[in-house]
Amino acid sequence: MHKKEVGLDAAILKKIEKEFAKAKAENSPKGNSTFENEVRPIIQSLKITVSQYNKLIGKKPYSFVAKVMGHKPLG
Repeated sequence: MHKKEVGLDAAILKKIEKEFAKAKAENSPKGNSTFENEVRPIIQSLKITVSQYNKLIGKKPYSFVAKVMGHKPLG
């Protein structure tokens, strides 16, 4: 069984954030504990991971390897 690779780039991240904002506006967090307990932690984790990735590929010696391998900052 082969895993399908999903590319993650700035456009996809913006789309995710847009959908999150839309869902947040539609579902009042005060009245919807499912939204607060399930969706928000996933989005927060994604944002932290992207931030850590961007910081890592900006540091030496990782920046050199990232550049050679074609990695670019996200978001």
